[in-house]
Amino acid sequence: MAVCSHLNFNYEDYIEEPYKLSRYAESYAPQFQPIPHEDYWIAHPNLPILHPDPTLLRLPGRPRSSRIHNEMDWREPSVQQRCGLCNQLELVWQGQCNEELHCRRREAVFDRTIPLHPLIEPALRASGFYGFARLGFIQLDWHFITALVERWRPETHTFHMPDGECTITLKDVAVQLGLPVDGEPVTGRVDYDWRGTCQALLGVTPGAAHIRGSKLSLPWLASQFCNLADDADEETIARYARAYIMQLIGGSLFADKYNNLVHLMFLPLLADFEVAGRFSWGGACLTWLYRNLCKVCRSDSRDIAGPIILLQVWAWDRFPTMAPQRRHISDHDLVGRPLAARYIDINIVLFFS
Repeated sequence: MAVCSHLNFNYEDYIEEPYKLSRYAESYAPQFQPIPHEDYWIAHPNLPILHPDPTLLRLPGRPRSSRIHNEMDWREPSVQQRCGLCNQLELVWQGQCNEELHCRRREAVFDRTIPLHPLIEPALRASGFYGFARLGFIQLDWHFITALVERWRPETHTFHMPDGECTITLKDVAVQLGLPVDGEPVTGRVDYDWRGTCQALLGVTPGAAHIRGSKLSLPWLASQFCNLADDADEETIARYARAYIMQLIGGSLFADKYNNLVHLMFLPLLADFEVAGRFSWGGACLTWLYRNLCKVCRSDSRDIAGPIILLQVWAWDRFPTMAPQRRHISDHDLVGRPLAARYIDINIVLFFS
């Protein structure tokens, strides 16, 4: 059309007959039946008047959608949900929150209960717990842990800091605690005959008073494995190693608020130490820490459990200005030990409110 207009040609001469507007009008004109004016309507006085069914009328108000709603449709409540340690943000900002969390752990009694014996070192290496067993005792700063929990957001599993967000990763678990993070997920059954399992893998049968559901008493376990003879056979060494690892699991890595029980679901996983080394114990440990952080920041609980030592040494390394001064440790003292061993024998003054 633009070219024809420029050359003063009639563009309609170049349009084929089937595509002209006149042909379209001729094709659809017989089918077009417009509604005539009201004056030409045919009167039918005997026709009944139709009334619509009241049940089919639309209800007053906004129409309702039949779409299935999901999480994206949830509205935020009009009143802010207060989370964190105090669940009252005003108290935090006004400086009236002086209660610190109680950190549940049992590392301080490890050497006095089931001590680390050189004979179980091969079993610890094969199962992946040797690095954590060599970590040593690190004192916890309860006030520092409390401040970190107040920054935790369960929606993103991150700490909200003034400069952005940060969190603990699997790399931190492997470097700080020396636990394996590659491998199969730590999972298993919970419907075992626990007394029979203890007899088969530990060589002792706990009484009814020493088992609470599917959890075993750690003090009772320590009383059964208080020492290991230097001339012990392989089966005795394996049982002692399982008891020692169960102490690490229930007292630190997967500790709960009871602080004296260990779940027996971990015991069948230690039947073969080579097979146990294929599990991602570091991933399970980090998951348990996330769960405890989310649980304590959503409630009024004053207790926190789990691998809290991981939280503290991670924060000390990521925020050096808040870390205590480390003692000088030679390189040969850290051979076979995780990075967190740099903070052993550090005294922290705690003020209890």
